[in-house]
Amino acid sequence: MGITQSGETADTLLSLKKAKTCGVRSLAVCNVVGSTVTELVDGTIYTRCGPEIGVAATKTFTSQVVALILLAIRLGRTRGHITPDQARKMLIELTRLPGLVQRVLEKKAKIKKIAEDYAGAGCYFFIGRITSIPSLWKGP
Repeated sequence: MGITQSGETADTLLSLKKAKTCGVRSLAVCNVVGSTVTELVDGTIYTRCGPEIGVAATKTFTSQVVALILLAIRLGRTRGHITPDQARKMLIELTRLPGLVQRVLEKKAKIKKIAEDYAGAGCYFFIGRITSIPSLWKGP
């Protein structure tokens, strides 16, 4: 499985090309219809979250994580690893995402202050505790 916003990420393409030479079936999670990766793989999950200005964009990352969660729920149901009730609960939790994003956006002033405090720093070091969450995160 290759995950790429642009569909042109060199290391992802190289890995998928190698997999293809070994006869492995492949799937991509990608934002760009008609990109190189989508032509290379056997199937694609399109996130369709719009064009990106920066490389590490939050909307792309979030949409890819959601796509992978939905795929995991589908595979879990298909293979009998999760019950319909468990799948339903997970999907309900996903519907909370826009509200959670809105809560973050409402903290604009606090986020701006933190950005100003650290704007002059030459480098940063983040240590993760939970997947994709820096150690300074205090929780809800």
